[in-house]
Amino acid sequence: MKIFDCGSEFVDFHELTEFQGDFKLRTDLDIDMIKSKIIEYGFSFPMFVWESGEKKYVIDGHGRLAALKRLEEDGHQIPEIPVVYIKADDTKQAIRLLLLCNSRFGYITETSTDMFMGDIDYGELISHLNTDNLILVTEEEAGTYEEDDIYCPMCGHKCFYEDTV
Repeated sequence: MKIFDCGSEFVDFHELTEFQGDFKLRTDLDIDMIKSKIIEYGFSFPMFVWESGEKKYVIDGHGRLAALKRLEEDGHQIPEIPVVYIKADDTKQAIRLLLLCNSRFGYITETSTDMFMGDIDYGELISHLNTDNLILVTEEEAGTYEEDDIYCPMCGHKCFYEDTV
């Protein structure tokens, strides 16, 4: 398995503790997709970790952590992985940082995708990714959202900024 140096510290994934519990639900298929992407592309991005006392809590990377556990069960040797430490004074602040890390501030539109991709074959690239939960909105829809509004990526329900902090 390829592990990329992201300019961060490397740790044994067994040292990491899950922090978010059931905040983000994943199916076995979701974990299998993450496993396949790690096998295909390597471990390319560091996990964000909050160190509190003797524990290293995962702020971002729970799906990858679950995938690493399953890859090890499947017989793969897992080298140390990159982590970046996030500073938080206490659990409440760490929770807010986890929510911030999982927030979306912006919208992907067909026009923005075309501009970003340039002459890259979008169809070929997208065939390798799971885009079931990708929310693609029209230019008009992107303009109708208030700056501080947050929408559930699964159902589209509007949450208000004050409800998330």
